[in-house]
Amino acid sequence: GAGKQVILDGNNNVDIVLDAQGDSYFNVSHGNVGIGTTSPVSELDVNGTISLSGSAENKLYNSSTSPANGTSTNTTVLYGRQIDLYALDDIVLRTGTSSNDDIIFFAGDSEKARILGSGNVGIGTTSPGQPLHVNGSARVDGDFFIIESNPQIFLSDTNHNSDFSISVNAGLFE
Repeated sequence: GAGKQVILDGNNNVDIVLDAQGDSYFNVSHGNVGIGTTSPVSELDVNGTISLSGSAENKLYNSSTSPANGTSTNTTVLYGRQIDLYALDDIVLRTGTSSNDDIIFFAGDSEKARILGSGNVGIGTTSPGQPLHVNGSARVDGDFFIIESNPQIFLSDTNHNSDFSISVNAGLFE
């Protein structure tokens, strides 16, 4: 019909339909589709920015500089006014296989928390030295439990000039 182009492969199978008044599609079962590239490496390979819903605020792109901290890196950026992650089951955040690969949380224009590849979690610090490391004040509303065979609580100033500890040994405070 008018405004419709159909492109066939060598066996007269429909490969591409371009229809100005209906659906357009690629029926590529034997290769990849590239936009902005002549050598696509996957089923859909886009060399450039993908805008979602025609909005300049919602896009997916590759960058050589991290928008979070400005470091040079190969970064995939999902950018939008608000990004909601919704899953019927789990949401999994996974980094590479190295113990140097961290998960970093930014709010505003600065880092607020980090999970090191080793498993240590830091709040207010970029290099947590314990399984939970809080740099700043912490508040617990409710019970705080230390489950250990010989638990200890240490209180100290930053220079370790006024150390104080409470420990329990065989059920007795020391």
